[in-house]
Amino acid sequence: IQELSFIPISVLTKDSTIYASERQSHQIVKISSKGEERLPIYGTYYQVIDDKIIYLDSKTYENSCFTLVEYNVNTGESKNIYENVFDFNILENKYVCIQHMPVQTAEYYIYNLETGENLLMYKEGDSAWKN
Repeated sequence: IQELSFIPISVLTKDSTIYASERQSHQIVKISSKGEERLPIYGTYYQVIDDKIIYLDSKTYENSCFTLVEYNVNTGESKNIYENVFDFNILENKYVCIQHMPVQTAEYYIYNLETGENLLMYKEGDSAWKN
């Protein structure tokens, strides 16, 4: 265990690695036995699955929403999953449940991380969900 060179605002662990978001900048830092590694990603709400970090990119904040991004820790590659995301969660380390908020409405999707396929679960005004 080592003393950090920054003040964390949110912290997650995956196996023997710690991921912490730095207060103020929101940069995510990977902390392991090798020391601190500042990743080129910024967010305070994120989850780690295998070699990927799924996060709301704090640099894209607008109208209470963010761009949801998948970052591969091993390759350094980033992939935008969805824009205008208010909230998300991970299901079975395979699916991302997304609360999408385009123009004052709410839509809920399940995104398959393996196939890139989307399934609409709910859309405001959808008669199937009224009752």
